Amino acid sequence: MRIKSIKLKNFLSFGNVNLNLIQNINDDPTLYVIDGINYDNDSEDASNGSGKSALIGESITYNIYGKGLRGTRTKVRLNDMIKYGCQNMFNEVEYLIETSDGPKSLVITRSKQLDGASTVNVSIDGEEKTKRTKQLSDKDIKLFINILPEVFSQVIIYYRDNINLLSMNYGQRLDFFKNVIDLSLIDDYYNKIKDFKNMNDRFLDKLTYNYKNTKEIIDIVDENRDKYKIYLESKLNELYNELKILESKKFEDTESLETKLSELDKQLGELDKVILDCQSNITYTRKNMDKLEKELKKIDSLVDVECPTCKQYVPKKHIDSISERYKNELNTLSNELNKLLNNLDQANAEKRKINKDKSNLKEKIDKINNAKILNKQNIKNIKIEINKLENEIKELQNTSDNTVDKNKYEKRLEAITKAINIRNNWKQNSEYWYNLFAPKSLLRSAIIRRYINVLSDIFEYYVSKLYNNEILSKIEIDDDGQIDILLYKDNFETNYWQMSSGERKRIDIAMMFSLYEFTSYLNPNIPRFLILDEIFDSLDYPGIRAVTEALLDVQQRHKVDLFVISHIPLPLEDLNTSTKVKHILVTKRDKTSVVESVS
Repeated sequence: MRIKSIKLKNFLSFGNVNLNLIQNINDDPTLYVIDGINYDNDSEDASNGSGKSALIGESITYNIYGKGLRGTRTKVRLNDMIKYGCQNMFNEVEYLIETSDGPKSLVITRSKQLDGASTVNVSIDGEEKTKRTKQLSDKDIKLFINILPEVFSQVIIYYRDNINLLSMNYGQRLDFFKNVIDLSLIDDYYNKIKDFKNMNDRFLDKLTYNYKNTKEIIDIVDENRDKYKIYLESKLNELYNELKILESKKFEDTESLETKLSELDKQLGELDKVILDCQSNITYTRKNMDKLEKELKKIDSLVDVECPTCKQYVPKKHIDSISERYKNELNTLSNELNKLLNNLDQANAEKRKINKDKSNLKEKIDKINNAKILNKQNIKNIKIEINKLENEIKELQNTSDNTVDKNKYEKRLEAITKAINIRNNWKQNSEYWYNLFAPKSLLRSAIIRRYINVLSDIFEYYVSKLYNNEILSKIEIDDDGQIDILLYKDNFETNYWQMSSGERKRIDIAMMFSLYEFTSYLNPNIPRFLILDEIFDSLDYPGIRAVTEALLDVQQRHKVDLFVISHIPLPLEDLNTSTKVKHILVTKRDKTSVVESVS
């Protein structure tokens, strides 16, 4: 899948956009460099707020999934995606897709009325494919894309506000990875097998009960009718007693447990805020430390240097004083960083504990609910048996013959025996498949572990490439499903959060490239484009060069279009590349963005 064209009207800050990108699906992959100028912005960085991210990242995400790219932390209302002061919005993207019948055109159109319903239309090669409801059309679109939105926002788009795999806690990492390798098919199998197994077990219990009763009947049926009638009445009395016990059975109240579950969810929500705040404060602290380190280098370089203003040598005492002050500030920030890292570890540990408590509580609620269902089913079955016995006793009372037909019970026993044998075979098979597909089964663990090893190898390649083998990496998973991302510098393990913002940026990009390459092996229909939003921020020139080289490597290996949103120039001339490059300039005046030029 490649993007052929984008048409927008009143989408976010844009008025009208008609952007043509490629003609044919086999066109050479292109590097699109998207820059912007915000003439409404008087600050130093006049590119911010111009509409660069909205043109590609926001528009494509909304077009495919019906929701914005922003909103990974806070929910964005669709009304907010309509240009301020306008009553409606239009978003249309044409994709070129590969099918068994050759390349085809896929056009997805979404529109939204202010405070009104949103609509979606789908067509392939001009033929309308829109389903009768928006939900069904959305479902159809996801089949074309074949990638979950949670994965799309990590694998296809680099967006600085998104929480990436390295920033996630253990539970989030495992859930995300399961989405990447898509264990939904195994989950479906497991749920179906579980339902069948439970149903079969209930039938088997009923058949076993009927077998025992029928065998008892055959043993006494050679006697007379009166003795048989006494037997039936005793069985009927047993069933009434059993029914009484079942109907009076008390179960633990699940309402209080559900309340506890809600409280745990609330605690998890609060912890998520704490974790996000910690991560944000860590990033902020690291940025301040980076700034101070740069200033310290500048100050240290002033030794034996003339002041540009007064043309006199800067006194060493003055330099030492400023240097000492910066060092003290750095030390303070370093202590703050350590506290934040410790708080983050504690919050993640608490979250793991709460998630475990939540899992145990859910399991307990499920057991109680299942017991209620089983009890209800048993009551129903006993009432059926009571009705049968009552009818049989009435039949005996209305018969003058003192003998009982033994043959019909022998035939019944034969049929029951046959049914039990069949159900036992089904039980054996269902238990095998149930254990095979169970959530903590060896099969799942083996699949996840194998794929983790593959991802680890790819990640190691990109980290080495971006760091020229100065940093090594490894991704591991333990028996509890905890995914660890290990980084080594100078043969010593280093903490991701203790790295500088520029170092973390390279690691983040390496992870995105790794996930794209990994996902492309699993999904041959993965979109053939990457959207990278301000990936050069916090990077020095060697970092910018290394990332650009890695970008071009990804493009060459996977034949993808690259949409690089950046106000920092790419060092393409230094790399002597033959990559096809197009520059897209987005400008904003009077709160309206336009595509100024494509060259």
